[in-house]
Amino acid sequence: MSSYSRICTILLLINENLVKSGCFYMLESPLTTQNIYRDTDMYKMKFNWTATCRHDSDIVTPYGKFVPYNPNVKFLPLKLNYALNKTRKVAWFVSNCWAHNERLAYAQELARFIPVDIYGMCGHKECQRNEMAKCMKMLDKDYKFYLAFENSYCEDYITEKLYDIGLKRNIVPIVLGARKEDYIRSAPPQSFISVEDFNSSKSLAEYLHHLDKNDKLFNEFFRWKGTGEFVNTYFWCRLCALLHDKRTYKYKYYEDIENWWNGPNTCSQTRWSQQNISSNIVEKPGKKMKTNRFDLLSFIFKLRVKFRQNFYFIL
Repeated sequence: MSSYSRICTILLLINENLVKSGCFYMLESPLTTQNIYRDTDMYKMKFNWTATCRHDSDIVTPYGKFVPYNPNVKFLPLKLNYALNKTRKVAWFVSNCWAHNERLAYAQELARFIPVDIYGMCGHKECQRNEMAKCMKMLDKDYKFYLAFENSYCEDYITEKLYDIGLKRNIVPIVLGARKEDYIRSAPPQSFISVEDFNSSKSLAEYLHHLDKNDKLFNEFFRWKGTGEFVNTYFWCRLCALLHDKRTYKYKYYEDIENWWNGPNTCSQTRWSQQNISSNIVEKPGKKMKTNRFDLLSFIFKLRVKFRQNFYFIL
């Protein structure tokens, strides 16, 4: 079932006696969605809930979630040598060559000091989308490092690049995008290398060369494996349950959703420094919203056409 169908299904299932609530739902980064405010009437609407990958959302909707079996057991003895028979250094699958944070330029600079194989439209190597299983096996077999570079420097914006490629394969992800503390909160301990820890691409390359020559140090990045699992967060189920549980209702709204989503310190044009996020939530007891469902479905459809599967919707 598509995301659009799920939304419509939830709309039909909602009990008429429930309070209608506005929910801002977004999977992309604020920087890549900022023009939508100008193309729709979304900025005029008042939203009760937010559902994004940001940890301060009302319904946190991450691309992935790692849950430890035992919070006190962070590492296990290694049973494999993850460096064994790997002959290549760094890989990257990428098709967007014009990202906001100029990640391609950084990767090309890094390639001056260590071999970086770039697959896709931005590089000289190919790995077809219909052969992704084969490509993933190649990563496991041949490469030691993978560039899990996001397209923006935005708070908590960590996508499948880390979860589905970097962490679920036998490879060490090198991350760039969210703050380092966001990665620490989201990923297993000692499972990634952050670009933010290095003053230059040359110093990062030197560290990678050091790991490449020392199997023991390289394998330290895999000691978390077996301590937990990646789980489905069941966003739509959580949303539906929330709508049907009157005890969870808080009559609040976000007075300026654009400022919450893309306000000061939410994203950065350059590498991160410590920043604070301020809230603009206004609590108003008893304030309810009325929404015409036919207008609502028309609004959802317009946004579906405009921006595929990222929606701002009313429930």
